[in-house]
Formats: sequence, structure tokens, C-alpha cells
Amino acid sequence: MSDAQFNLPVLISEWQVKYKPLPLMRKKGLTHFLATNLIETSTSFSDESLKNFKTEKYDITLPVSLDYDVNQYGEKMLKNYYIHQKKSWSFPEIKKITEYIVYLPYAIEEVDNKIFLVEESTGMKKKISKKNKIYGLLQRG
Repeated sequence: MSDAQFNLPVLISEWQVKYKPLPLMRKKGLTHFLATNLIETSTSFSDESLKNFKTEKYDITLPVSLDYDVNQYGEKMLKNYYIHQKKSWSFPEIKKITEYIVYLPYAIEEVDNKIFLVEESTGMKKKISKKNKIYGLLQRG
């Protein structure tokens, strides 16, 4: 396969969290963005809202399943983060504000018989195998 460029749909959800950092302090409110890779169905924190990627850059957009329950997994992830990482003194109040899909531009590069997945917005490269889901979807066309 020669170098290929494509859009990877990612579900971005915006969450408002209120928690009490210390016993005698008032509750603090923070906004978090969670990014969900809909191919691998994994959720992680996002530094920003990525709203500038709402339009597709390339002709090829990978098909994804939209049956991932971001409400359940996002709330559970934030709850665990505030209880175990932030060591919140109160149970966090978590509310989902909105969700939308963005299309992150990616490329597949082959260098010396090694295949790399390149995230164009950050320049990060990840070595993948020919058994990777994304590589398989691009092979099928």
C-alpha cells in the first residue's frame, strides 16, 4: 500500500465537573473534553475542543460504529479520575454539556517495510501492523 490520507471520525464530548478539593473549600467547576476513537472504542482526555476539525479534509473517511455509549464511559472515567487522581473530598457532580464528531486528518506511511499511522494535526507517528483495524479498513477500500 502506498501512502494514504484519510479522515478518522472522533467523538468529542464536553463535560462540566464540580468537586470539592478540600473539606472547607467551596466547590470548583471545571470543563473537560473527552475524545472517543470510534474504531477502537477508547476514550481519553482531549486538551481542546478540536472544533476546527468539524469538516472533512480528505475524500476518504473511515466508517465507524456509533453505538458506543459515551455517557456511561465518559462519566465513569471522570468519576474515577476525580476520586482516585484528584483525591476529591466530595463526590464529583458530572454533567455532559454536548457532543459532536470531528474528522482528524491521518496518513499511513510506509518506511523501510514498516507501517506508520501519522496524526497530521500533531505530527505524532505510531507504528502499526498489517493486522491493525485502520489498515484493514483502508485495504478493503
